[in-house]
Amino acid sequence: MLASASTEDLLQKKYHTTKEKMIREELRQREVLGSIFTLNQGLKKLVKEKSELSEDFLQTEASTKELAQKIVSLETSLRIQKGVLRQRLVTIYKLGGQGLARLLLTSSSSSDLERNLKILGIIAKADLQLISEVSLSVASLQKRKDKFVSRLAVLKSLKEKINKREVALASENQKKSQLLESLRKTQKKRMSELSKLRSQGLRHLAHSENPAEASLLWGPAFFETKGKLPAPLKGKVLQGFGLYRDTTHDVAFGHKGLFLSVKKGSAVKSIFQGKVAYSGELAGLGKTLILDHGDHYYSVYAYNEELKVQAGEEITQNQVIALSGTGNPHFGEGLYFEIRHFSEPYDPRSWMKGIL
Repeated sequence: MLASASTEDLLQKKYHTTKEKMIREELRQREVLGSIFTLNQGLKKLVKEKSELSEDFLQTEASTKELAQKIVSLETSLRIQKGVLRQRLVTIYKLGGQGLARLLLTSSSSSDLERNLKILGIIAKADLQLISEVSLSVASLQKRKDKFVSRLAVLKSLKEKINKREVALASENQKKSQLLESLRKTQKKRMSELSKLRSQGLRHLAHSENPAEASLLWGPAFFETKGKLPAPLKGKVLQGFGLYRDTTHDVAFGHKGLFLSVKKGSAVKSIFQGKVAYSGELAGLGKTLILDHGDHYYSVYAYNEELKVQAGEEITQNQVIALSGTGNPHFGEGLYFEIRHFSEPYDPRSWMKGIL
């Protein structure tokens, strides 16, 4: 008998140690999942920034090319205009001395002479004005081009930085994903260990001084029933876990559980055995029950019309613990339901079976 008791004590100790490891690994998984979500959000933001930057880069590059073409065209025009002026000056030079004198003296009157002088002056002045304007245009365009070239250099630098950040985030995301996969494999191994330890423990029930207590001890833990738990009641899910938008006020809210639509007075049942941690009114949730299922796992039942159990009571699975009410201002009659580990909410759908 003593040997059997000692063996059972060792099994219980090993069982509890394995459970504690699983709980720590579950929390670690939660942290890693949170990190992966944050990394993915960062990558999503980077992709958007990169897309906007690429568009800006292409537009700036196109503007730079367009300005370069205009500058080439104006410089060509400037060269032609300078050539024309050079030719005029050569002509005037050739007409210098006696040739120029002859040109001026052949004028039939003083008015003709004055007109010819004015024509030469106007032509020269117009040529110089045109050359000056084209030169100013070239200088202005070159200044704008320099700004665009500078902008291109800045955009190129930003693009390189974004690429480096993208590579770093992708690498970190891969590491976190590998860690998550490793944790899941370890958790699967722990589940197998727990199952073997439970089988060994159950074989010692016949020798236990308190079979009922031993049976409760060696029963499955809450986290081992993931995906197999019954729903607290049968109803349509009006609001699921996660963000939802209030269309009236155009505001997004975080919904940390499920709202199940049912008629007022419907029986609410416990999803798993445990103890009533809280029974009473909560601001914004009305009559609320919180059940402690061990290992820091809790289920929450809110907007009830009537509570059937009190704080401290031991609860069995599928026990009627409340009657649903009409307290929810957004969804009307029904039940608000949560599953939490420590203070962190989990999506109940991944724990329930048969919830639509």
